[in-house]
Amino acid sequence: VGLLAYDKVHAHFDDLKVYAAGSEQPREYSYEPDTLETAYDYGSDYQSLFLDNFYDKSKEWPDGELVHYEKGYYTVYDGEKGHFVWQNINQSDFIFEANVRVDKWQKNGSVGLTFRMDGAENYYGFFITEDEKYYFDRSVGGSATSLIVKTPVSFDKNAVQVVRVECQD
Repeated sequence: VGLLAYDKVHAHFDDLKVYAAGSEQPREYSYEPDTLETAYDYGSDYQSLFLDNFYDKSKEWPDGELVHYEKGYYTVYDGEKGHFVWQNINQSDFIFEANVRVDKWQKNGSVGLTFRMDGAENYYGFFITEDEKYYFDRSVGGSATSLIVKTPVSFDKNAVQVVRVECQD
């Protein structure tokens, strides 16, 4: 699973959850800055594959100029042609969701979630755009193909968006 910002977009990701498809949706949670045990607030009512509130840096997301931890969320900034980071999830059927807030939209910019990744050039992605559309792509060898054309969607570009994809074979 991965996080992507494209075309000079500055995005913040938080409350990332990956859980088994068909399980109950995890309860909403609220973290305090001193809460480092990400799974602490969850019960055993669903199968967690990966959780991150980005207060605990032990999950070892990259930390650099374009991607870094910042005040309890994870920032991805695309300075040129697209930048994303990922963690490996070995599960065929899963649900992936994250809270996303864009600090700086640019014309033609996109932000979203990538999944079923096989390296940096092979993945599926679900994205929302600066001009209030969403789309679904598949990238093979770095060449993206649209699986769903850009479709209008209404959202407040200044608010936190919950972006969620469900993956099933």
